Amino acid sequence: MIVQMPRLTCGPGMVTPQLLRPGWFRRARRRSSTLSKRKGPRGKRMSDFKRIDFADVLGGAWAACERLPNAPGVYAFFSPTPVLPTGSSTEFVVALNALIEQRASPVQSARIGSLHEISLDNYSGLSSHKMDVLRERAEDPIFREEIAAVVSRCMPLRSPLYVGQTVTIQARIKQHLSPSSDLATRLRSTGLAIDRCVIAYRLMPDLKTLQSQNVLTLTEEIVTRLLRPGYVSRIG
Repeated sequence: MIVQMPRLTCGPGMVTPQLLRPGWFRRARRRSSTLSKRKGPRGKRMSDFKRIDFADVLGGAWAACERLPNAPGVYAFFSPTPVLPTGSSTEFVVALNALIEQRASPVQSARIGSLHEISLDNYSGLSSHKMDVLRERAEDPIFREEIAAVVSRCMPLRSPLYVGQTVTIQARIKQHLSPSSDLATRLRSTGLAIDRCVIAYRLMPDLKTLQSQNVLTLTEEIVTRLLRPGYVSRIG
């Protein structure tokens, strides 16, 4: 017996036959999700944070700066991407341990009253038992390769070192790269070289209301308080 399906007509809130094809809903939902992610204020396209590893650019950090736009936006500095030596177990353990013990921020000092000063430092390190396990496992070259891969891939998950905002990203990053800049000095105090770091930046949409100084400063503080970078000396 043949059952004839009723003919569907198109109208408000009604479904047409072509919408009933298998997979249509999933494809439509993906397209809708993609469009919603790409649209910003007044339907303008939004840009993701773009990352540049100074170590990957021929000519180094100053050459990388020439790729940056001179436009308003927010930016962040991240720790250099480590390349652990995997050929020797001893060198591997030393390099990994140095990376683990890297300070998350410089030493902070403050006066308390007229007679006292307090200093706060931070520390990270494996326990003696974990160090023994690491030395034992590091004899296996497969283990060294795997841990090196894990370390390399987890670095983008770390908190930024510094977050800032500016009306001219290229010019501002060049100021930071000066050896005498405050940020370069703070990083150097814990053994980090600013010209080996990774930067990420995002331009503000080309709308006058979003490129004002008070909006940029507010955006910087929101990002800073969310990500809590260790080398920001003053928020806001």
